[in-house]
Amino acid sequence: MLQEAAQRNPSLAVYERAAPQSQFEHLRTLTREAIAFPTPPEWIYFSDDDDLWSENRHKLFHDACRAADKKPSVHAVCCTRKARPEKKEDDADDDGSPAEGVDGGASYVTRVPDAAAARALVASGAARLTDLEAFDLSVESFNMDEYFDYAVRLDVLTSFFKLAPNALVKHKLCDLAFISSHVKAKASGSLTSGVGGASKGAKTIQRFTPDAPDEFVYFYTRQENAPYVMSAANARGAGPAGASTGVEVSDAELKLARLGRPALIQAFGGDSGFDESGILMDEERLAFFLSALRQAIEQELVQLRLMSACPKVRQTDDICRRHLDMLLETHPMKGTKEIVAFRSWSFEQARGPILQGLLRLLCFDLPKGRRM
Repeated sequence: MLQEAAQRNPSLAVYERAAPQSQFEHLRTLTREAIAFPTPPEWIYFSDDDDLWSENRHKLFHDACRAADKKPSVHAVCCTRKARPEKKEDDADDDGSPAEGVDGGASYVTRVPDAAAARALVASGAARLTDLEAFDLSVESFNMDEYFDYAVRLDVLTSFFKLAPNALVKHKLCDLAFISSHVKAKASGSLTSGVGGASKGAKTIQRFTPDAPDEFVYFYTRQENAPYVMSAANARGAGPAGASTGVEVSDAELKLARLGRPALIQAFGGDSGFDESGILMDEERLAFFLSALRQAIEQELVQLRLMSACPKVRQTDDICRRHLDMLLETHPMKGTKEIVAFRSWSFEQARGPILQGLLRLLCFDLPKGRRM
């Protein structure tokens, strides 16, 4: 289909790779292609094959980029508008368990066929619009910007790929490092909304909001505060989980759960005490908890990798401790006497085998004394 479109429109360049690549491996390849164009593009913006965009998306971003052309200090523009299905009160899932497989995860997904259907959901109140300007992080991460909200100058991409190690580029969450550790870092914390100015020589991010009050720009299929779901690797068939909302329970976490469960049972005073307080404490759900913890730590390490190849112990300990405590805040064991033993055991798994596996995966350069 894309090849046919390229034949009709000579300005559209289409490339097909012989082997699968990660998201940012694709972008690295396309960046090299773009640099080689007779007239390289000035701005780049992003899309995946499963994204649902407004039919006005190209014009909105194109106009924002053209407006920023006159401001050399602006190295990125960011659209503040998205839409997402509203969370229904009766959809609450507070037992701490994963929405397992296709059936469990699908109840938190709203499939829409096209932009017209997305607009109809917004108009009916079944979906709502975001406002990134508000930075209301009380609504999960819904109001946080993501890489597809941005258009960046070509040199922003080229400089990122000069800095990013191959292990990071290959990682499925590389977009987190690109935005938080590169685009925002280059802006030195200076954000603009088309008003005011920045210090001389500083890079800025210019945010824009569509004028039309019903313009949704991008539609999320997953509702607000939807729980983690098991990814297709653990579910029967293709599930609705994405890179940051789906949790792959690996063999490593299953092994940790299997080996650690007897010690937890003992610490909890035997089987009866364990069962009374342990909604997540069968082997599979214990592994799921560890996997969710690993994923949260992994998201932060991905962002850290571009800034530091050798993090300090206190820094990684803080990352492990912080994400563990966030998960325990809504854990069904909260408020029980068993939570102390469970937290202690979970922290040792986090700063031990889980952290070490992630440090190896992302090719951190660690002293021999920190290697396991």
